[in-house]
Amino acid sequence: MFRNVYFLSQRQAEKIEGRKDMIVVSIHARHQPPRLQGSFADVLYLSFDDHDPERDGMDALQEKFSVKHADALKSWLEPYLQAHDSFHLLVHCHAGISRSAAIAWWVHRAHGAKLRTTYPPWYLNRHVLLVLDRTIKPPQMPVDAPQMPPSRDLELPPNFDEDD
Repeated sequence: MFRNVYFLSQRQAEKIEGRKDMIVVSIHARHQPPRLQGSFADVLYLSFDDHDPERDGMDALQEKFSVKHADALKSWLEPYLQAHDSFHLLVHCHAGISRSAAIAWWVHRAHGAKLRTTYPPWYLNRHVLLVLDRTIKPPQMPVDAPQMPPSRDLELPPNFDEDD
């Protein structure tokens, strides 16, 4: 089971010292491998581009999140969901805005982990969420939210809780 799920940028994740009670989903494009520090309980590396056909149009040159990626993620998470010990789940991608937010939102909604971040999940990659679970709706974007996501601050975030 998961106590908390966090989504961060790659630069933020690289600043975190490994912990035995934290597992990591590390999302990167083929040319940007992360340099995680220390020893985490486990790390799953996924490589796919931040492409959402609804947002970006169809582009066959990009490696989109696929059922293959979703199955790998779900299989990897399963033992932790069944474990008696609880873990923190850290999900990062390059900017910490779209791909990581979609996976964190899915874990939050599908498995009840508390979503902890200061960055709003509104800009998540809807294609990733759709492939993971068609029944989970993305968070509602406020009317006054900017259409383009603001840059992510490189400081480690305090906690954000959608229920606060």
